Formats: sequence, C-alpha cells, structure tokens
Amino acid sequence: MKTKVMRTLASAAGAMVMAAGLTGAATAPAQAASQPCPYPYVCFYEGDNITGQYQDVTSYFQTVSTSSDAWTVYNSRNDDVAYIRFDTGKVACVKPKTRLALNPFTTRVTGIKISWSSTC
Repeated sequence: MKTKVMRTLASAAGAMVMAAGLTGAATAPAQAASQPCPYPYVCFYEGDNITGQYQDVTSYFQTVSTSSDAWTVYNSRNDDVAYIRFDTGKVACVKPKTRLALNPFTTRVTGIKISWSSTC
C-alpha cells in the first residue's frame, strides 16, 4: 500500500513538473528576442524570429498578414506609439521602446497603425 501511494505521488509530481514546463514555454516569448528590432521599426516576433516590421506612420491600419500569429511586438521608435488591432476588434497601444506579449492562441493580429503621438 505504501508503495502504491509513493508511485501515485511521484506520478503527480511528474505531471506538475511537466505542466510547469509547458507554462514556462508559453511565457518565454515575452522576453527579449535574439533578433533586435532596428530603429525606427515596430517588429512582430514568433519566438526569436521577426515575422514583420513596419515603419510608416499612417492614419489607417495596415494589414498584418505574415505576423497574424505573432507572439510579441516591439516598438523600437523613440516617441511614436503603435496601435495593434486584433481579430476580436480590440486595439492595444504599444508605447515607444516597449515590448508587448501577445497570445496567439486566443487572438490574431489583423493590423497595425503607427502614430506620431508619444502617448497612448
């Protein structure tokens, strides 16, 4: 009986370690990517790879096709904000020199608009 309880506890502990590892993998993209985003771009990343970079200030949302599944976005601009539009209709604002973690498992990026404004 004692051995069966020990095996059950060991299995549960192993499952917890695996779950923690999966959680850690899901949050890793929010860290700095190995490919730096050059100034004056706003870059989209999947893992460490840039999937798109935009620099034009526009009054409209540019379509983001290759970066729709991005994990993070980084705004390398010094004083311009970037608005990120999602398929849910929501819009996030990324301040200058700021990284924003995205969740590609629940939403997709559909557009980007870079503004001359320095605040959201």
